Order: sequence, then C-alpha cells, then structure tokens
Amino acid sequence: MNTDSRFMKTTFLTLMVMLVIVSCKRDASTTNECITYSQSPVTEVAGPKIGMPNQNMIYTVSFGCNSGCAKENTLSETVSGNTRTIVVTTKYVGCVCTMIAPILQTSYTFKTAQTGTYYLKFLQSNNNFIIDTLVIQ
Repeated sequence: MNTDSRFMKTTFLTLMVMLVIVSCKRDASTTNECITYSQSPVTEVAGPKIGMPNQNMIYTVSFGCNSGCAKENTLSETVSGNTRTIVVTTKYVGCVCTMIAPILQTSYTFKTAQTGTYYLKFLQSNNNFIIDTLVIQ
C-alpha cells in the first residue's frame, strides 16, 4: 500500500468518525423532556355558599390526572353574566410516567364587588359540570 492510498484511507476514516461524532452530539437548545398539557376533569369542589362583596371566596378544587407525571396546573375562567366556567389544565413533564392517576388539588378564588347569585361551573368532562351556587349579600 502506498503512502497516498494510506493517507486517503486515514482521511476518509477520520472524516467518517467526525461525522458520526457531530451527528450524535446533542443540541444544547433541545431537551429530551416530554411536556404535554391536558384538560383535567374536576372531581370535587368545596367552598363557601354565602359571601360578602369584595371578599375572597376560596374553593378547594380536586381534579383527576392522567399519570404520575402531572407537575402543575392552571385554572382558566370564562365569564358570562353571573356564571363563571372554570377549566383545569394540567402540565405533564416526563417521557416515562407511572400509570398511577392521582387526584390533585388546587385553589380557585372568587371575588366580586356586586351582590347577587353566582354560578361556578367546574368542568368535569364531556360538557358535564359541577355547579356551585354562591350568594353574595
């Protein structure tokens, strides 16, 4: 084997090794974390039935999760007159999760300056709701 042939083979082999190393290197801007969001069905609501204007009315909201990867949740509220529709969305972090479907809790705070009867509709699933009635006097 002559020197030029050996040089070509060594160069080719070096380039191939470098190509493999570069292609396998992780990009610092990406992570291997799996993150998903899902609407969670409310299973129970506990809170006051009567309140006063400008007073924080705090409700404990229990909701179901899909897996043990449930990390945090957010509540979104839609207002239509004296009706509030509350939806729980849960963030799941992890690619491999336990199949234990826990019931977690969060707090919902209602406050208004107006007296009247208010309906708090907490979404369960398939347009079914737990409806709490709150009278502000």
